[in-house]
Amino acid sequence: MTADIELLTSSVAAFTEALKGERGSLDAWLEVNDEREVAAHVEAYARACVAHATAPLQAEIEALRAEVSAVKESLSTDLRAMRAERERAMEARQLISGDLATAEARAERLAEALRELVEYVQETAHHNAPAAAAARAALRDHDQEAGNG
Repeated sequence: MTADIELLTSSVAAFTEALKGERGSLDAWLEVNDEREVAAHVEAYARACVAHATAPLQAEIEALRAEVSAVKESLSTDLRAMRAERERAMEARQLISGDLATAEARAERLAEALRELVEYVQETAHHNAPAAAAARAALRDHDQEAGNG
């Protein structure tokens, strides 16, 4: 028997042998079987042929499904990692924003103290002209950096 025939069930084996056998064997088989049996055997044979022909395709489909599943899992893992990284970045941004706001507030307090110092030094400039010039320069530098001047 051929490999094709071995894949078929025993109920279809005789039909298959008659179909693929010597000349006239199919005619002989048809004469001893009624129409209903012939139809059942032909249908079973066709199903077996389709199943045999599509088995490699089914295997390939299953392999592709497994590959798609693996890719989905990988993407899901990557997405979770990216979300976690984004969360860490947002937390760092909040910390930096808080630190920046604190630093800006401190710089403004220092600038205000420097303004008061400049006023005081200007009032007493005749006693300490170099200190007054240095204070004015420092305040001017701060205002330029802060965009106030």
